[in-house]
Order: sequence, then C-alpha cells, then structure tokens
Amino acid sequence: MASNWVETGTTAVSTSVRLTCVCYDPHNRLVWVGDTAGCVRSFYGPLLLPYSSYVAHTSPVKCIQVAEKYVLSLGNDGVKSYRRSGVQESSSSSATGDALLLLNNSEFLVGFNRRVKRFSLEPRINETGHFTIDQIPENVRITHLGLCAVNVAIGLSDGSVAVVEPVTFDMILPQLIKCHTDALIDLNCRKNMIATCGLCKRKFSKLFPDVFATCFDVRAKKQLPPFTASSGASFVRLHPKSPNHAVVLSPNGFLTFLDNNDATNVSMRQVLFSSNIVGMDINSIGDCLIIAEENRLHHWSTNPVIDNMDSLYGGLTVPTSVTPLPYIAVDDLDVPLSYIGLPYFNQSLLSAWSPALLFETGMPVPDWSEVKSSLVAQSHESSKTGRHRRRASSLSVPKFLSEKERLGTETQSYAFVDVMKNDDSAAKGKVPKLWRQVHIHYSKFGVDDFDFSFYNSTQYSGLETLSNNPHCNAVLQLLRWCIPVYNNTLKAFAENNYRDLKLTGELAIVFDMLAKAEGHQCRAANFMDTLQLEMGVLSLLQTMIQTLFSEFESEIGGDSPLRKYLETKVRRKEYGPCGMQNLCESKITTLTARNTSVLAIQASLSRTSQEHAYCIKCRKVHQLAISETVLEPPPVLFVQITEESKVKHSAHEKDKLIPAHFGININNGGSGGPIKPSLRCDDDEYILQGYVSEVQNEDEVHAVAVIKIGDQWFLFNDFLVSPISEHDALDFSPEWKKIRLLMYYQRDMMQQLQFDDSWKQVLDTRMLYENRIISGNLNQPLFDNELLKTDEPIPELVALDAEFVLVKRELSELFSDGSKTLISPKKLGLARISVLRDDESVLLDDRVESTQPILDYFTAYSGVEPGDLDKNNSKYGLVSRQTATRRLWILLNKGSKFVGHALINDFRTINIYVPPSQFIDTAQLYRDKDRNGFRILGLKFLIWAVFGDHVQTGNHDSVQDAQSALRLYRRYEQLMATNSLDDTLADISAKGQKYNFKVPEDK
Repeated sequence: MASNWVETGTTAVSTSVRLTCVCYDPHNRLVWVGDTAGCVRSFYGPLLLPYSSYVAHTSPVKCIQVAEKYVLSLGNDGVKSYRRSGVQESSSSSATGDALLLLNNSEFLVGFNRRVKRFSLEPRINETGHFTIDQIPENVRITHLGLCAVNVAIGLSDGSVAVVEPVTFDMILPQLIKCHTDALIDLNCRKNMIATCGLCKRKFSKLFPDVFATCFDVRAKKQLPPFTASSGASFVRLHPKSPNHAVVLSPNGFLTFLDNNDATNVSMRQVLFSSNIVGMDINSIGDCLIIAEENRLHHWSTNPVIDNMDSLYGGLTVPTSVTPLPYIAVDDLDVPLSYIGLPYFNQSLLSAWSPALLFETGMPVPDWSEVKSSLVAQSHESSKTGRHRRRASSLSVPKFLSEKERLGTETQSYAFVDVMKNDDSAAKGKVPKLWRQVHIHYSKFGVDDFDFSFYNSTQYSGLETLSNNPHCNAVLQLLRWCIPVYNNTLKAFAENNYRDLKLTGELAIVFDMLAKAEGHQCRAANFMDTLQLEMGVLSLLQTMIQTLFSEFESEIGGDSPLRKYLETKVRRKEYGPCGMQNLCESKITTLTARNTSVLAIQASLSRTSQEHAYCIKCRKVHQLAISETVLEPPPVLFVQITEESKVKHSAHEKDKLIPAHFGININNGGSGGPIKPSLRCDDDEYILQGYVSEVQNEDEVHAVAVIKIGDQWFLFNDFLVSPISEHDALDFSPEWKKIRLLMYYQRDMMQQLQFDDSWKQVLDTRMLYENRIISGNLNQPLFDNELLKTDEPIPELVALDAEFVLVKRELSELFSDGSKTLISPKKLGLARISVLRDDESVLLDDRVESTQPILDYFTAYSGVEPGDLDKNNSKYGLVSRQTATRRLWILLNKGSKFVGHALINDFRTINIYVPPSQFIDTAQLYRDKDRNGFRILGLKFLIWAVFGDHVQTGNHDSVQDAQSALRLYRRYEQLMATNSLDDTLADISAKGQKYNFKVPEDK
C-alpha cells in the first residue's frame, strides 16, 4: 500500500449529536454518515462539502449500505431506503437487526441473533426469506456481515466468524473461525480475504483491543499471518485492489499501513482526534480513507491535489445556482433613481416637475471649512525636501530598512504602539489593531528588509508568521513562559542532545532563541518542519506535551520530570444500565471546560458525561455514564476551552467570566469543591499567568498569546509584542476574543518557580567529538575534517560558512503594468556546513541529508552536485539536519565566536539565533558607506581587492569560503592595529569603481 497518505480535509458536525457509522459511496464521490439522532448525511469531495441530509430513523443509525440507486440505513425501527438527494423510496419495519449487508443492487441481508433475513429492493422492500444458522451457539448473536467473493461472512459476538453460502446459507467451512478471545469489533472482506478486529482480555480481566487484526483466506481455507498494530486494532480495511495490503486504525488514532507479504513494509500516520473514533472506510479505488470520530470527519488520500470540482458531482443532482440581484436602497444617493425599476404607470408622476418649477434661489451655501482645514494641515506636514509624510493614524506598514537608510533620519522614528494611541476600534465593537493579524511585507531584498523593530520595542522576542499553522506561535510563546516546561526541556536536551529527541530538541532550540534574542524576531521553521502537522490550539498543546513525555521516557528512560508539574490526577467512574461499575485512576495534562464562565471551569474539576462504548459486563455496546473527578491538581494547570460558542453574560455577570485567580477545595475523598474567585482561599489557590486566544477579524482567524511577565501583561501577536493593561488582558467579554487555552500557576509554587540557566553547565558536547554519519557512503569519512580530540578544548574562535539548496520557489503576484509583488520568498534547505578552527584546520564539514525534494542545487554557487545529498546515491557520508544544527548550537552555548561573510543570512536559514556579540561578519567589517553607499561587497571581490588572490574560480567550496573569511578578519585586525583601515577601504572602493565591483578575468 502506498506510503504517501496525507490528510486532505476535515469537517466538523454538530456537537449535539454523535456519529455512529461511516461508509464510502462506491458509485459517486460521496461519504455517508449516520448519527445518534437517526440522521443520515452525505459529503462530497476531498474537502468534505455537505451534499444532502435527511432524518431516516427515530433511533441511532447502526449501519449504512449504498446501492446504485438507493442508500440503505439500519436502525431500531428497521431499514429505510432513500435516494441520494434525500427523497424516501421505501421502508420495512420488519428488517430489524444488528447487521446490514448489500448483496447486490436489488437484494440485501439483515442479521439478528442467530438468524439472517433476505430482502429485495424492487419495487419496494419485501422479505424474500429468512434462515437460522444452527452452527451458531444460542448465546451468541450476529454483529457483522460481509461479502466475501460470492459467499457471506458472518461476524459473531464471541469473536468467531462463519462463512455461508448466500442462497441456502449452508456453512462453507466445517466449523466457525475463532478470530479473537472476546467480542468482534470490526469485519472487512475483499475478494476471498476476511480481516477482523476484536477484543482480548489482559490482566485484571480488562478488555482491550487486540493488537492483531486476523486474516483468513476462504479460498485456501487457511489462516494467514495477522496484521499487527502495536497500539491495538479497532478498525481494519483491506485494499480493494490488493487484499494483501491493509490499513489498521488504533484507538489512539494511529493509522498503520501493512503488507501481509512483506512484514517490513510498514508505515504509520497519526490522526488528530478530539473524541472517540467510531468508524473507518476506504473507497473502491483504494486511494482515499475516511475516518469518523464522534463529532468530526477526517479525509485522507494518497493524492493531496484536489480534483476539478466538476468531476466530483458525477451523476449527482445539484441545485441550480442563481445569482441574487444586488440590493439597492432607495435613499442611496450614489445610484440614480432611474436605475430602480418602477411598476407600470399611465399617468404623470409627482417627480415629473417641469423646468419652470426648479430654482437655485434659497439653496444652502456649501460648507468648505472642513476641506480647507484638512488641506492646511497636510501642507504643514511637508518636509524640507518637499515630501509629505503620512500621518501616524493612517500608517499601515513600516518603511523598509533600505528605504529608511536611503531617506535618512527624517523618516519615521515611532513604533506600532504609537499608532495605537488613537485607535478607537474597540469602542466601535471592532478588533483593535493591536490584536489583528500582522503580515510580513517583502521588498526586492526579501524578508531581511522588513522592519520588525517597528512592531516590537520590548525586550521579549516574537515569532515570525507561519503560513502552515496560525496557532503554533501562540502555543510556543505560552510554553516558553511556562517555567517548568522551559527549564525541563532545555535541561533534558542539554544533557541528552546526542539522543533522538527530535521535537524536544527543536523546541529547546526555539526556547533558547527566544531567550537570547532579547526583542529580535525569531523563526520556528525547523520546529514546524519536524512537527509536519497542522493542528488547532488544543491538539497542538497536547501533542507537544505528550511528545515531551514520550521522547524523554523512550530515549532517556524513567518518568519525565515534567509530569509532576503538569499532570492532573483524576478518578474515573463508569456506570452502565446493566449495573456495571468500573473505578480507575488516570492522569491528564489539561482540564476541559465548555465555555468561559466560572461555573464551566468549576465543572471541569468534577464532570459527568456519556460515551457510546463496549460494556465489560454485558458485552454489549451501549451508553455508559462517566464521572471524572480531580483528585490532585498540579502546580501548573492548563484549562482548555472547547469549540462551543461564547456564553453571553449580562452586565452584572461580567465578573463571572474567567477568573484571574480561584481556589480548589479537594475534600470528601477528592471531590472538586467550589471555585472561589477571591484572593481569600483556604485551599490551593491558582493565579492566571497566561492564555491563548483566537481572534476572529472578518475572514481572518489567528491566535495570540497573552502572558503575565512579572507584574506586566504582554500581548504576543506573532512578531508583534506589546505591553497591555491588566484591564485589556483580563477583559474576556468581546465577541471577537475566543479563549482556547488558560495557564494557571499554584500560588505556593510561584516563588519557587524561577527560570534556570544551569543547563549550560551540564551541556553534553560529545557530538563535537563523535562521527554522526547516518546515510550515504558510510565507509568513507565525511571530508578531510578532524573532530575534536578527547583532551582538546572547544575553540573560542571558529570560521563558518554554509551552503543551501532550493526546496520551494518564491510566490509573486504579477500585475498588468509589469510590476511584481513578492508574496512569499523562496525557501532554502541546508546542504552543507563547514566550521574551521582559528588555525584554518577543518573542525566540521557536514553534508546534510535531504528530506525534501530539491528544486535547484545552485551548483555554481553552493558547490553541491545532484545526488550529493541523496541518502541512497551520495558518495559522501551524510548527517541529519538536527545533527548539523545541534553542533552549531553546542558551539554557541559554549561561548565560541563565529567569523564568516554575510552570516546573518546563514543563521536565518539554518534557523538559529546568534547574539551580535558572538559573531563577526566580514561583510560589515569592510563596508564603506561614505564611498560605496549601501553596497555589500562579495567575498570573491574582497579577497581579490585585499590580497590579490582568486577564489571561487569553479564551484563554490564552503571550506574555502570559511578560510577566506578568516583571512579577511586577520587582515582587518592588522589594519586596525596600524590605523590603515581607511586607506585600504579607499583602495577597495577605487578598484570597485574601476571594475564595477567584479573580479577582472585572468589574463
């Protein structure tokens, strides 16, 4: 089965009902679902757009089968037949049971207890026969039906499967096939293959999904090796064209793609779900999967490209699109009255005045005072050069850095917060400009020309906007200012950076960048490339925290130290209508509240709910009552707010919104006591330290973080960081502000929790001493580099150069007048990093294995040939991007100073922040604004102008470039010592003017 499965669409259903079943339409590009209210719905295309919906039953829908003309659904009131458009054809109240199977376009079967009934569809649903299968024990009932070639496979409640002939219902096999030790969960048939999922008993007599999805070949009459899912198998689907391939879905959302002929051909994906998974199906071609949870559908495909929507309809009936006529108000002065249609008339109208009745005498004199005052104000704003500066109130984006340098000091010197002083958007019920989504604007010089300092005048750094996940930056900022997460992540990574801590490592580097940058913008590009998933706020936070736990425990061993700070101990009770009671204790990382009221947060401490689940006592699937009570709250408490609409409060109830502090009373064996929004709490008191909010501004939705640092509240809106008042921070009443995540600190722990940089003392440096080749030519050393010896200290000064390849082209908008606007710049991937000691010996020379398609190698500039970064064909030993980046990160935190040419661009693309005090850029050392303006001289020209040498005569070599930068730095020190730098700069400028700043060709 193909391994390139990706999620191409998802859609949410109403939270008042839950889905019960799902199936693909084999004749159209439709997905059919049923819910607990008896409603049947359909969605079309990869985007899962709604097509039709109708109420078919008064009870939950158990199963759906789709024929060429009809859609059959099974409920407690029988089988209903509908057209795809929602028009009912027929029904049968006698066709009741637990399983439904469509034999062909005119017949179907219904199974109940030990019997099977056959029905015809034409002209109406009529019973044509019923059969009792004596081989099925009396205390066992039919739960599943499947069509296995020309036979019928019957799944039973004891975990067995019977195969019968569809006419007489005689057993094909002499005995039942025992597939599982307990109940059957799912059954799927393709050609002669049968695959099942079931339950098995483990210790303490608890039932869990079996890790094996059994497989049986009816034609060969033998059991095949099972499909294995380490997390348990809840649903299985065989590939329609190759039954040896299967996809297995686990209860925790893991999709496992398996090959029965090749046990090593396994790939896994993670489905991000927020409720119980109720079903899965694969289409008739085998290139699309649909996964249903209780309140959401997920569409997966091997082809992420969305087809032409016209092809999605097929033979479907679609409504005629009618463009509504534009509404024109009668009092709209911009539209002439003749544009508005009038009814038929045969008499003169009142408005038909003759010219003799029209007079100008007595008309009011026009008032030009406002126009004149605005013109005078604009004339007073003119500068000495005759230019008119824009007023701060009309400013939307800052000037580019190159534009500010060109215009000099008379350009804007104010910041974005100055523009906000007269912002009255909040008074008008609109989103304040400070909270709106900010965008990066690109000049011909790219993103480096954008003035980020205009949006941030604080000492706290923001994050550049990420187009692939608008929620990531806000969650990252909240976790960065969560002291236990910050301290433990950096300490765990510092001590174990040589281990495979992918997400932990990237998160630690982001935290370190934000701490070192001190107000400069940062990027989380490498972190997002590692995450590679688009998630909402809640899924993102849970994924990060759970990955921090799992990576620490799987790679390092033992419980993660973070658990004692973040995990909440919860007691869970389950009750069934049959008298079943089950008591257990678990731990969760976040509490869930339904809305932003105090009562909702109180209810999250002790809540009850209902789940449609399997009962371990009566072995049936029915509603279970669930009671969850907090037993032991953690020092840091995360509360997530679900997707429900904001609760409207009256004026005297505004103080009952999200509390800035509350107390938790744990008594009576751990029952959640009332929340007290008061500072006088006798029990554990929690103080609000930050939250993540979604901001809805017209069609734009993005997330911001509001965090309390010291005694001041700050707004983190991507790269816009600004202090805000406590009133604005704690005002949760605006409709555009939808709180998604809250972070509380326990008051007793607030004085104990302090940011700790002691991780630098335990920083493991073995990556600088060990070879880390993972692919390519494993028998050949990387290059002529010499890693640090055991007794060799880390050098204080190193030369650095990096080479890159193109992995994504720039996106530009071209206008009819020939002008072009850059929408998003090109994306470069790290190809090679060379680090030299101060004696010009090579310390590191890492070629980085490519994990993305390379569009251009830039061979003439990078020296990287096609195939050099291919793990299968490279003649060099390759390292991972994480290894190359972590080595630089270790050198940085061990105090090494970097020397190179145009290093700012290299650091940005590598995605690591180096403080200005720790790098020396030779491009800036030899920059002469008085003679050359704002020109940045190239390395090749500088080497020729200063030394008379020729470098980069062929393809670029990063080792040679690093050596050249080190030579330029040494010469610069000599020139400064002899006070001859200005003469050298004058000579360089003269040569540049003569040769147009290019190296003359060798004669």
